Amino acid sequence: MNLRTVLLFSKAELKDAEHDLQVAKDTVAQAEQEGSLSQEEMAKLQDDVAKAEAKVNELKNSSAFVEVQLKDAEHELEVAKDAVAQAEQEGGLSQEEMGKLQDEVAKAEAKVNELKAKVTPEPKPEPKPEETTYHFQYDDKKGTSIRQDYAAASQDAAEMHFTEYAIANGLDLDYQYLSYDAASHTFVYKDFESKKGEPEVQPELPVAPMPKTVYHFQYDDKKGTSIRQDFAAVNKEIAEMHFKEYATESGLVLDDAHFAYNEANQTFVYKDFESEKGEPEVLPVPAADVLAEAKNVAHAEFTKAGITGKIFHDAIDAAKTVEGLQAYVAETLAAHKTPAVDALAEAKKAAHEEFTKAGITGKIFHDAIDAAKTVEGLQAYVAETLKAHKTVEPVTPTPAPVVSGETGIGYLNLDMLSDGFTGTLYVPVVGKDVNCKVRLLDDAGKYTNDYVVTDTTVKALASKVVNGVTFYKVAENRWIPAKFAEVLSDKEVAFKGVAKTFVKGHANYAVAMLDADGKYTGKFLKQGSSFKVFAKKVINGHLCYRLGTQAQWVPARFLVF
Repeated sequence: MNLRTVLLFSKAELKDAEHDLQVAKDTVAQAEQEGSLSQEEMAKLQDDVAKAEAKVNELKNSSAFVEVQLKDAEHELEVAKDAVAQAEQEGGLSQEEMGKLQDEVAKAEAKVNELKAKVTPEPKPEPKPEETTYHFQYDDKKGTSIRQDYAAASQDAAEMHFTEYAIANGLDLDYQYLSYDAASHTFVYKDFESKKGEPEVQPELPVAPMPKTVYHFQYDDKKGTSIRQDFAAVNKEIAEMHFKEYATESGLVLDDAHFAYNEANQTFVYKDFESEKGEPEVLPVPAADVLAEAKNVAHAEFTKAGITGKIFHDAIDAAKTVEGLQAYVAETLAAHKTPAVDALAEAKKAAHEEFTKAGITGKIFHDAIDAAKTVEGLQAYVAETLKAHKTVEPVTPTPAPVVSGETGIGYLNLDMLSDGFTGTLYVPVVGKDVNCKVRLLDDAGKYTNDYVVTDTTVKALASKVVNGVTFYKVAENRWIPAKFAEVLSDKEVAFKGVAKTFVKGHANYAVAMLDADGKYTGKFLKQGSSFKVFAKKVINGHLCYRLGTQAQWVPARFLVF
């Protein structure tokens, strides 16, 4: 049966069905007007109407009829487009009349798209990829030996799983000792040489979760801050990482000189002052109900004072002694009663004056002053920046990618030539010198006394290619050569490589991992370990690399490739 025959048959059938529906509706209307039928008889007539409506809808939605409708709609669309084209060619219609013709085209297109959606078959679900069972053999020089199997669709997926398992269980996993045997689908980790006659593969061991110990943290400083916290971990190194991360996030001072560990009771102790004679080093823990009541009172006091920040209320919940809690509450309430807003404003004013006096006029530096939240943080930033400008020479490209009158090229106003480009730039370390900075140019292409510290991200306001050299505008009248900057995206980009964890100036620190949304996962990586890198993207304005799953992101500043 050809399309024309289908068209005639479908229209005739639909016409009959619509006629039957109209007859049924008329019968109901007449019966309602005369009022001579019983309720049961009226219900039957209404059922006839419902059945007739269902038949009409069925025919209208049938594939054969929809295809017929689609042909008609496509014809109407072509007619509407021809009308617009003819009107544009002749030019005799007003703007309003042209608008009506274009509306007709839009309506016809919408109708065609609607009908096409009805005749387009549902996409078949893609078949689930076949999975392979991968194996993990782990043996380290400490004597830890683990075997695990995992079914995955690819080698990379299995590697991510085993890496996450190792990190979650506090295992050392230096990538240089991890290998893969394609023949047996086995990942092997071994960081020592077997003794003569000892088999390379140890006998299969049952996989069991590693036992955890509850470690304690006692923090007391000379300011009167007193905090107690417990944390369950597989070893003391993981617990130490957790407590140090907690202290850093909570703004606590924590220098190694006053930080100690008591093996007997699994307690990390920080105390930067001497106790008075007769005062116990470790305060007794009060009864649980007394401490709980003190915490309830503290929460209420903070709420009444308008102190609603999570970090303040978390510190209340972490308190282990009533005395420490009361001291913390008193200090916090006092600080909020006399906010240092005026002191911060004065400090910012003084910082602007110091920068200007030192010849540091770049907008990016003065914006950082205005964004400061604490006097201490501002003072640290000012001291570091002034020191850098006095003692560290900028990295000057050779040959210098500079557009200036001295090169014979002439003065070019880059500000007038910018193309409106915006984005995030990552300024990587040049060579291996983590202290280097990149010197910025002004609109005329001359070097200024302003710099961008490497291993940071900055916002690009514009870009321009001049004589084959690309520049990015990072502040008013300040440009950076493209060879020292990489355009980043907050979308994940595939990246392959091997990186080692590193925290500058803190050999004992561990590296905290983030999830894809930039939230800390509570998992840490031992410094100096090597890992395979799978992807990169910008998270919270910082370049990060994915070492495994979406819960294993690490900022670029803590990795060395």
